[in-house]
Amino acid sequence: MRSAAGDWLEIAVDVDAEAEGCAVAELATLFPEGLRVEAAGAGQVRLFGYQRDGGEGDRAAVGSSALVEEWRHRIQAALGGAADLHAVRVRRIADQDWLGEWRRNWRPVELCPGIWVRAPWHDPPAAGLSICLEPGMAFGTGHHESTRLVAGFLARRVIAGGHYYDLGCGTGVLAMAALLKGASRVDLYDIDPTAREVALREIARNGLLSGVRWVGHPPPAPGAGYDGVFLNITADVVCPALPQVAPLLRPGGWIATSGILLEQRDQVLRAAAGLCLWEEAEEG
Repeated sequence: MRSAAGDWLEIAVDVDAEAEGCAVAELATLFPEGLRVEAAGAGQVRLFGYQRDGGEGDRAAVGSSALVEEWRHRIQAALGGAADLHAVRVRRIADQDWLGEWRRNWRPVELCPGIWVRAPWHDPPAAGLSICLEPGMAFGTGHHESTRLVAGFLARRVIAGGHYYDLGCGTGVLAMAALLKGASRVDLYDIDPTAREVALREIARNGLLSGVRWVGHPPPAPGAGYDGVFLNITADVVCPALPQVAPLLRPGGWIATSGILLEQRDQVLRAAAGLCLWEEAEEG
């Protein structure tokens, strides 16, 4: 049967959670019109790629073994063996107002006690503070466990007038939380050029731009050192970064790090030799 005009193919693939970053980067090229990720349980993530049908349904029925195998080959070629494919599924979905649907489903989230993250189309919360973000290209809206874990720590540890460093800042949401908790300044850095534009724009949206500065990495020695560093990235980046970041701390300063899978815990602690484990928490 010929596909209806505007139909889409949704191709779902399961990969090991450890390979998520690589898989997303490679499949973004294969699915430039849309890619999303969700947890799949048991150490796996599920990636959903979207492509206009374009009549592929004429050659093989959606869900048929032939079409599934075709997409398996395409995905494996894109990944170049960088991820183990556990399952591939294909289905057709009708076109709709995707932006409107996404906006309706995007909900404010409590980043840490007393601080919420909301989009511009949401009203401020009745109680507590809020950070207003336009969800977009950079990471960090408070909906990911790793962001909330770091935010929960800094909410208890940020001191009034303190000086902090948000390494891998994404949207700058952690820096904004620190400023709302009384920090006097937060230095920012991210390797993603999009993040600089997004973070400075969103921080300005929230009236906090005077409290931040963009720095290189490693940043210029900040005198007495940082009171704390936020390092919410992934274990493969965290491990080599820890020895670089530790000398930037003042005596008694701390590093709050996340983006680490449970099975990577010991690897990160080995990389943190010379640092004292203060506390740890897990979510999801």
